[in-house]
Amino acid sequence: MPFTFNPFTGKLDAVKDTSSFITAKGDWVIIRNASALDVNESSFAPLEQFTATNIIRKVRSFDYNTIEYCDGMFEVHPDIDASGTVTFSVVWQARTAPATAENVVWQYEHSAVANEEDIDSASYTAEVAGADSTTDTQNALIRTTWTETVSNLGWVAGDMVYDRWSRKSTDANDTFDTRADTNDDALLYNTMIICPLA
Repeated sequence: MPFTFNPFTGKLDAVKDTSSFITAKGDWVIIRNASALDVNESSFAPLEQFTATNIIRKVRSFDYNTIEYCDGMFEVHPDIDASGTVTFSVVWQARTAPATAENVVWQYEHSAVANEEDIDSASYTAEVAGADSTTDTQNALIRTTWTETVSNLGWVAGDMVYDRWSRKSTDANDTFDTRADTNDDALLYNTMIICPLA
């Protein structure tokens, strides 16, 4: 059973398909499987069942033609290191492997809302990953990772962070588009945020 950190009790609470834990290095990790991500936007990445030879998993399907989202939220850990760096990552695959490598660009957007702050004033800030290439191996998993400092993110202990993930297919570096030899969907398995603690 996965767990999430409860900052009010200092304990781990069970939550379906979401895991939050502190590593031996002292990092706070938030992992969300595809089925744990919400769909609050009018344009959202649909949840699908992906079947490989022996493994069956839920995935979010992001196509090339429309920017689609999946959402979440969390409370910033009370011991976050304001001088540290946060790591973002997604695990994904091409629905159909292209004959030659093509690039996909992922984007993480966030909005931190402090205690007693009006949520109506909140807006998203984007953190865009560098283009990551598919492989010509069918069903090969790919992990895309990128970083930003806590200070640039503007996250403060106790903030509620509203976040959303998307494939930024409008980016010129996202070249995994519709071609005769492939289906251009990128299938998202999970997302991960690693936050440093003081």
